[in-house]
Amino acid sequence: MSFEDTALILLAAGRGTRIGGGKLGADLGGKPLARHAADRLAALPFSHHIAVCSATTPDLPGFTRVPLIPADGPLSASIATGVR
Repeated sequence: MSFEDTALILLAAGRGTRIGGGKLGADLGGKPLARHAADRLAALPFSHHIAVCSATTPDLPGFTRVPLIPADGPLSASIATGVR
């Protein structure tokens, strides 16, 4: 198996409740925290880059956005959504 035969799924729909909310959009060095992860991962040569997102997920260039439904779904729903 190689990167080119595999899709990458970024789970980016979390509410960040353990840190008081807003984790994905929190500013780190002038850009949202989620962008730091997405920028690094987008550079990898996977066949597809998919981001499971909520309405508050910042823009993630290089990723196909897939909404988490229901929006307050558990982590297992994010994984299942990305795999579909």
